[in-house]
Amino acid sequence: MTARRFTTADVARACKGAMTAGLPVARVEIDPVTCKIVVIIGVGAAPSTDAEPNEWDGATNATAKNAVRPGI
Repeated sequence: MTARRFTTADVARACKGAMTAGLPVARVEIDPVTCKIVVIIGVGAAPSTDAEPNEWDGATNATAKNAVRPGI
């Protein structure tokens, strides 16, 4: 028996239902094993400015700056 897969439409439907009810969506958690979609309600936390920089921050920023963008 294969597990049911969720679609982007399933996630959008869950978020839209919360927003229609007047609830702010902070984030969405998805369990790919059980196909469980959890909508976390509330205002998202602001990123902490006290944290040390991540070693990957420079790599991803450099990659984005050096990316070739066709048609631009």
